[in-house]
Amino acid sequence: MKDTIFIQIASYRDKELSPTIRRALEQAENPSCLSFGICCQDELSAEEQAFLDSVPRCRIIYIHPQDSKGCCYARSLTQSLWQGEAYTLQIDSHSRFVKEWDRILLEQLHQCPSPKPLLTAYCPDYESSENSDACSYTLSADYFNSYGMLMLIARLPIHFYRRPVRGVFLSGHFLFASSRWIKEVPYDPHLYFHGEEITLAVRSWTHGWDIFYPEKPTVFHLYHRTNHPENNPEDRICHWNEHSAFWKTDVVAQRRCRILLGMEKDTADFGIYGLGTARTLADYETFSGVNFRLKQLEARASTGFVESEPPALEDMPTRRTPKDDNHRVLCVTAFKNLKREEWVGFQRSEEDYVTWFRNLAALSRLNMVCYCESGMQKKLQPFFQKTVDLDIENTFYGKYGKREKEIMESEAYRTLIKHRKLNPEHRYWEYTLMTHNKVSFLHRAIRQYPGYTHYAWLDFGCLRYPIDGRTDFDWSSLTDDLIHLQAFSTDLSRYQLEPAELCAQSPALIAAAMIVVPATAMEWFASVYEEELKHYQSLGIADDEQNLLVQLIRKYPERFKLEQVHFWYDLLEQIMCRPE
Repeated sequence: MKDTIFIQIASYRDKELSPTIRRALEQAENPSCLSFGICCQDELSAEEQAFLDSVPRCRIIYIHPQDSKGCCYARSLTQSLWQGEAYTLQIDSHSRFVKEWDRILLEQLHQCPSPKPLLTAYCPDYESSENSDACSYTLSADYFNSYGMLMLIARLPIHFYRRPVRGVFLSGHFLFASSRWIKEVPYDPHLYFHGEEITLAVRSWTHGWDIFYPEKPTVFHLYHRTNHPENNPEDRICHWNEHSAFWKTDVVAQRRCRILLGMEKDTADFGIYGLGTARTLADYETFSGVNFRLKQLEARASTGFVESEPPALEDMPTRRTPKDDNHRVLCVTAFKNLKREEWVGFQRSEEDYVTWFRNLAALSRLNMVCYCESGMQKKLQPFFQKTVDLDIENTFYGKYGKREKEIMESEAYRTLIKHRKLNPEHRYWEYTLMTHNKVSFLHRAIRQYPGYTHYAWLDFGCLRYPIDGRTDFDWSSLTDDLIHLQAFSTDLSRYQLEPAELCAQSPALIAAAMIVVPATAMEWFASVYEEELKHYQSLGIADDEQNLLVQLIRKYPERFKLEQVHFWYDLLEQIMCRPE
C-alpha cells in the first residue's frame, strides 16, 4: 500500500459527486491506487446509484438528507471508511483534477521539509481548469465573526514559488497528507461549519503536523452555491438551505470551538478531538500571529504564510511584459475610520489598513491618489504623499446618510434581511455608504486630475501581502468605452433579480474591490449610479455597491465588461507584470 490514496468525500445532495469521482479516476496516473470513502447524503437516481456501484474500492455510507447532521459529522463518517491506505486526500464533492494529479501531489508532499507535512490551499475555481496560469491561494485570517470564530479568506497567489511554502491555516475542501493524520487528528463530528477550518489547523499543528501550500494546483473547486434552492434548482444546495434549525447546532458548535481555542473557560473533555501535545496553543498563536482570546491579528495572520521574505526574483515567473498602449490610468482609493475594531464581527483596526495600504503604496509604477482624513494622512506621509482631504459631506455619504440610517432601523427592512442582520452592509449605514462612495471619489478624481484615459478604483486594503515595488502593470486589455468590473460569474442570467430579491438573496456576483472606468464614461456612470442609489432608498432598501452594480448591469449590459475572477482581488493580480 505504499502509494495508495484514500479519497474522503462528504456529499450533500450534490449532482457533482459522480463527475468528481469519474474525473479523479480519469485524470490519475495510477487509478488502481485510489480508493474512496464517501458519506452520501442524497436520494440518488438509478443512474447515479449504478455509477457508484461500478466504482472499484468505493465504500459508501448513505444518509437520508433529512437525517443529515452537517458537514463535519459527514466528514467524520468518511474517515471511518479508511482501510489502511498510505495517504489521504480530503476534497469536496464538487472538484476537478489536473492530469496525473496523484503523482504531482505525492511529489509535492515529499518536497516539504517536515516529517509530518500536510498540503492544503484554497483551490482555483472550475472555470480555471483550462487556464495554464491558474493558481491556488493561501488562506489568511479575515475577521472574527459575532460568535468569536476566526473567518478565513483566500489571499496570496502561490504560483510565485517553485516549491510548497509553509503556511498557517488549512482548507476543508483540499487536504493531502499521510493517513497518519486520520488517526492523530480525527474529524470532530460535533462541529457544524463555522470553526471547522481554524480548529482543524490548530489541532493538526499542535499534533506536530506542518502546513504547506503547494505551488502548483492539482484540484479545482466549485465555489458557487445557492442560498435559495427553490429558485435555482440546478445550483449546488447546502445543508443549511433545508435545515432551518441548523443555527442551533452551529451556535453550540462554535462555543465548543471557543473553548478549544482558549476563548472561553470550561471543563469540557474533548478526548480524541482535542489539541495535541507536540506543540501548545500558545505556540500556535505565536507561529500564526493570531491571539484568540483578545481577537487580535498580526501581519503574518493576514497573509497566511510564514516565509520570512517574499519570493526571490529568480523564483518569480515573469507573467507578461507590459504592452505598449496609450492608456494612462489613475488609481483612486479612500479611507474613513469607521471604528471597525469596535464592530460585532468583521473587525479591522486602523493599523491593519495602514499595513495593507503600505503594500499598495510601494508599487511605484501605479499612479494613485488617496482621499482620507487628516489623521490617516499623517500616518501615510512617511511612505505616500499624494493624499487629499476626504471632504465627506460632498459625497453620497453626506447626501444620503440620514435616509440610509432610517431604512436600516425600519422593521420592514430588518424583516427583508432577516438572515443577514449581522452583515455590515445591512447593519452599519456608514459602511454601506462608504462602499457607494467609490463612485463619488472616482467622479471627483476625474475633475481634480483630468487627462487620464481611465480611473481605477482600488480598495484601500486590497493588497494584503508585499510584492516587488518594481512590478509593472499591463493595462492594454482596457476598452475605451466599457466599465470593467470583477465578476464571480459572467452569466448575465444571474443578474436579473430585482433590488428586494437581490438584497434578500445576496448572491456573490460582483467583487467591487477594483472598478475601472474610462474617462469618456465617467459622467454617465456617476449619474446612473446616483439615480439607482436614490431608487433603492425610495424602495426602503439599503444595500452595498456590489448589488447596486448588479442592477446597472441588468439595465445596461452593453456598458460593462465583466472580468471573470475567483477571489476579491484577482484583476489586479492578473494585470501585474513581474520584474525581469
